[in-house]
Amino acid sequence: MDLGTQTVLTVLLIVVVALIAYAIGHSVGAMRIRRNMERQTSSELAQVTAEGELSGTSSDRQPRFAVVYNPTKPEAQAIIAAAQTEARNSRWAQPLIIPSDEDDGGVAAAQKALDEGVDLIIAAGGDGTVRAVAHVIADTDVALGLVPIGTGNLLARNTGLFFENPEWSIKIAMYGNDRHIDVIRTRTSPGAEPDTSVVMTGMGYDAAVMETVSPELKQRIGWLAYVEAGSRQLTGKRTKVKMKFDDQPVRSYSIRSVLGANAGRVQAGLELLPGSRPDDGLINVLVTTPKNIAQWASVLLSVVGRRKRGPATEILTCASVIIEAEEELALQLDGDFAGMSDYFEMKVVHGALTLRTPTPNQRRQMRTAQWNLPG
Repeated sequence: MDLGTQTVLTVLLIVVVALIAYAIGHSVGAMRIRRNMERQTSSELAQVTAEGELSGTSSDRQPRFAVVYNPTKPEAQAIIAAAQTEARNSRWAQPLIIPSDEDDGGVAAAQKALDEGVDLIIAAGGDGTVRAVAHVIADTDVALGLVPIGTGNLLARNTGLFFENPEWSIKIAMYGNDRHIDVIRTRTSPGAEPDTSVVMTGMGYDAAVMETVSPELKQRIGWLAYVEAGSRQLTGKRTKVKMKFDDQPVRSYSIRSVLGANAGRVQAGLELLPGSRPDDGLINVLVTTPKNIAQWASVLLSVVGRRKRGPATEILTCASVIIEAEEELALQLDGDFAGMSDYFEMKVVHGALTLRTPTPNQRRQMRTAQWNLPG
């Protein structure tokens, strides 16, 4: 690579880092403002509680929710205590508290809660916990509440549910409005049992990054650990694939990665797939085909510039896509490594998941930071 090319790439990287730094700074500043605002009296909270009775629950029984939580997260016990307190202070039965299992990320825990007949399951954890609960309750009448913990929290970020204080999230889950969003069902062979993604799923480079990211580094520096892992994967080779979008003719590519999105925002507020919405019944698919480091720079420019097509990128929209590769590639589901395969199928299920979101009154109170919070 000549000096001119090196200079251009350096400038591009500086610009990207500056954008990320701005987004982080803006987020931190907003959190400090919220922390310093005054909280309102407990009598005002009664209005929020009264407006949010669960629809469809019988008046002669107490509604009940479950908390499926990641036991490795130090914040979990405080969240459980807050959930139990809110249930006692309201007309709710005491919640079912179930830790997720490392082997399945919370699928068995969510299934147990569903079998107990709860009205709501609150996922208290990261993207893996949310995905496990969504996998179980998609296509049911049970709603999903989010109490984000961890470095990603992509569904919460894409749906305006990423809040600093977990008590806000618990109250929204209990008394909020229902929003019906899509899920992506995935398969690694024709006719196999499906898995589920609620935000982004992919094959190739991005999945290899998830596989190789250092857990220790992730614990120390958060999502920046993915930047370090990504830099180590940049020089890999392309793989030939055939892709079939809906009922269209098969297309051939030499890819580094294919990313299917139900929603397009990642950390630091970056819109990786602009225009993606979690309730539009569509998957936005980003195909990247860079041959070398210089073309990776064009990928960055295409993403930052919100372009649907660039020298090494293409964004397509579909309801389903099947990818057949010449060799096995890494897979990821919502940021978790999901094994290797030479076949990957994504299919959207429109409106399959009921997500609990803030009511207009809750939004007004949060905007002024006047929600009565314990402590």
